[in-house]
Amino acid sequence: MISKLLYLEFLIPLKDYLVTLKLKEIIYEWMIPIGISVYSYYCFFPCLSKQNFLDFNGYVINALAILIGFSITCITILSTSNNENIVWLKKKESERKIGNKNISLYQLIFITFSFVLFMEVFTLLFNLIYFLVFSSNLSLGSENELFALNTTLVLNIVFLNIRNISNFYFIHWNDNL
Repeated sequence: MISKLLYLEFLIPLKDYLVTLKLKEIIYEWMIPIGISVYSYYCFFPCLSKQNFLDFNGYVINALAILIGFSITCITILSTSNNENIVWLKKKESERKIGNKNISLYQLIFITFSFVLFMEVFTLLFNLIYFLVFSSNLSLGSENELFALNTTLVLNIVFLNIRNISNFYFIHWNDNL
């Protein structure tokens, strides 16, 4: 019913990403960033000033803008390349499934790149709103918690990009494909 009123198709790539994750990827891309953020929350965040939060936020916004461009470039290369390794990836089935159907390695890599792009855009919007609220002297009373969430999102993006860069490397320079 709500899907008739709102555009929710953007959730399909998110669902595809979640159903294709393996446990080691959940640990690497989600649990490690959450663990680092929780540790930082208790050890470092109480010592940070409002200016530290705003400075970090500015750095994150700049870094995310660059990473969004990088992710769009990688998706473009994946979409338009007719490299023999890309052709092979499109034909090679993975052990991952969406529904009852195995997906190709190409689809799996494309899903991951699409997901990281979504996370980068979402985190950029989060940081812009965070910056506006935090710099307007409004106190939400939960600045440290928002900073911990922001740290988790940023670390998740970093780990996802490391995975994507590794995949991209193996696509174009691995002779064993």
